[in-house]
Amino acid sequence: VEQGAKAVVCHPFFLSPGRHATEDIPRMLAEVGGMHPEVPYTLALPLGASHLVPQLIEDSVKQAVLDTPQLMDDGGMDMGFITEIMNMANAASAG
Repeated sequence: VEQGAKAVVCHPFFLSPGRHATEDIPRMLAEVGGMHPEVPYTLALPLGASHLVPQLIEDSVKQAVLDTPQLMDDGGMDMGFITEIMNMANAASAG
């Protein structure tokens, strides 16, 4: 704000909405916001709340499997329980 910010967006880089994201950070933003009432402050959801996270996890695991020949099954990708977990995560985010 001292350097000219017209608005502040705080994006917690956490995988879950724990105490820091739900209590500590909002309290700190309210304190700072009170010092600069002309500047709007907003708090984004934690990174882990994004609907994009399950796809990022799946992509990361797939790449790890591709990078590790011992995990390949007959030249194809066998994700085993990871596929089931990703299916459950995708179903949960869709519902």
